[in-house]
Order: sequence, then C-alpha cells, then structure tokens
Amino acid sequence: FRLLTSVFGFRLLISVFRLPIPNFCLPTSDFPTNFFLMSIRIVTIDLWNTLVDSSNGDARRDARRQSVQSHAERMGHTLGEEALLKCYNDAWEYFNTTWRTEHRTPATRSVVEHLWKQVGITPDEIALDQITKDFCEGVLAHPPAVLPGVKEALQDLSQDYYIALISDTAFSPGPVLRQMMEIQG
Repeated sequence: FRLLTSVFGFRLLISVFRLPIPNFCLPTSDFPTNFFLMSIRIVTIDLWNTLVDSSNGDARRDARRQSVQSHAERMGHTLGEEALLKCYNDAWEYFNTTWRTEHRTPATRSVVEHLWKQVGITPDEIALDQITKDFCEGVLAHPPAVLPGVKEALQDLSQDYYIALISDTAFSPGPVLRQMMEIQG
C-alpha cells in the first residue's frame, strides 16, 4: 500500500496489488476475482476544488461580462447592469442544463451565442470570436489557486502511475486548462 497526503487534509490511499490476495479477502459474489489481482496503472483526478480552488471566479465573471458589454457598445447597443447580469446567468443556466440533460459540456462558442440570443442582439463575427476567446481564457487572466499539497501529491503519484485529469471545463476548454496548469507549475 502507498499512502499519500492529498488536498483538504484527507488521505488518498492508492493500493497496488502485486501479490495474490488470500482467498479469505476475495468477495463471494459474482464480482470478478481477477479484479483484485490487477495493478492500478492510472489515477484520475478532478480539476476543480480538488487540484485548484475557485478563487478569482468573481474577476473572471466580471471580465467576461465586460467583454460582452464592450462589444455590445461597439455594435451600438447598451446593456444595463441588470440585463448584462441576466444574460450571463442565462448563459450559465444553458451550460448547466446542457451538462445535466445531455451529459456533455457545450462548446464555449455555443454558450456565447446563447447569451446573445437572450439579449436579442445579433452579434458580428468579431464579437463572437473575441468574447468566446475572453470566456475561454478567463482562467489565464484570473487563475484559480492550486490547493495546498497538490503539487507534491501529483509528483508522488506520477512516479508510479499515469495521471488523467477530469474536468467539465465550463467555459475554458482543455487546451486552455492545460496552459493554465503549465503556467502554475
């Protein structure tokens, strides 16, 4: 057994069975007994609130809303604070509904397109492209903090296991999250 300290003060127990397990330890049901004889080769870890916290979320949200506001103004529209907040919240609701009902993360551009539909403005390509970029890269401009102990735990794990990251990504796709993690070490 290998015991590692993980984030939040919990213990992460990674067990790798390299020797046969005594018969009294094996289940008596239809569970495949060879399951226990396999070695763990990969560890999957969730990103948000496991490796990084949600700090700077307000700054990311404000920057994204400012991007929408500035492009609306550039196209000759004024969005009041209440309308801006509502369309942003509607975009989150669209994201969450899609994630819950279709079991997929919608592309950031489709979330941005949905946002514009909610305010009744037909955006130009410049607005769609730039706002999508701003939504995607919000974690680079205002990154979350790496939780205490994460770097050490990942270094220990990576000595013996492949590590896979699991994240619904929200507005930031995998390549942007990878860039964020590279910057954070």
